[in-house]
Amino acid sequence: MKSHNEHAVPSADESLEGRVLAIVADLLAVERSSVDINGSIEELVADSLDQVRLFMALEDEFGGAISDDRLSTIETLADVVNFLRQRAM
Repeated sequence: MKSHNEHAVPSADESLEGRVLAIVADLLAVERSSVDINGSIEELVADSLDQVRLFMALEDEFGGAISDDRLSTIETLADVVNFLRQRAM
C-alpha cells in the first residue's frame, strides 16, 4: 500500500483548477465531476445571489477582492482560473 507521500503532486495549475472546482461543487452541493470548468457561470449558478456567494467564496479562498470591472469579464470558471494565475504572477 502506498503512503500518502507517494502520491503524485499536482502541478500548480491542476491544484488551482481543482481548488476552484472544489469550491464550486461545495457551494452548489454537487459532485465535483459534474462541474464543467468551461461552462458558463450564469448557467452553473441559479441566480445573481448565488453568483455573489460564489465570488465571495473564491475571494475568501484565494485572498483579495475581484473588482467589478474584472467580474464583468469573467464568464466561465476557466476565466476565474486564468484570472487567479495572472494575479499570482
